[in-house]
Amino acid sequence: MRSLRRPGGTASFLVIGACGLAVAAAGCGDRSGVGKTVPVVGKVTVDGQPVKAGTVSFRPDKSKGNESVHEPFGEIDAEGNYKLFTGSKEGAPPGWYRVAVMAGEPVEVGNLTGEARWFANPKYASTDTSELAVEVVEKPEPGAYDFRLTK
Repeated sequence: MRSLRRPGGTASFLVIGACGLAVAAAGCGDRSGVGKTVPVVGKVTVDGQPVKAGTVSFRPDKSKGNESVHEPFGEIDAEGNYKLFTGSKEGAPPGWYRVAVMAGEPVEVGNLTGEARWFANPKYASTDTSELAVEVVEKPEPGAYDFRLTK
């Protein structure tokens, strides 16, 4: 006796449906692996004047519960403004961070001394010595991510 089952019956439909859901879920996920981020923008000044170049780096503060493995980073523009990115994703995951600010001009090609021109005290260039800390939150107060450095 022959089976009256059609090729591509219920079992095939379920397999195709499950595969479709898996592909859709993968396409909708966070491919960066960073997870949720919130915008982080601020201004860096030295003695009230905008820093003209440099970088800002946030290192997760594990002592305050931030277990992230990602270190958000941003470049300071000519007006002292910066915007953080975590990998290629804009913003930073919420949590506490220790902050390093490299406020200086890059070393010029041909500069044999290798010394940078610092706009701020070089202590700010390391999270170990900067004493800068900030909590990244969903709705920060205005100026929450501004850094006022000294020479």
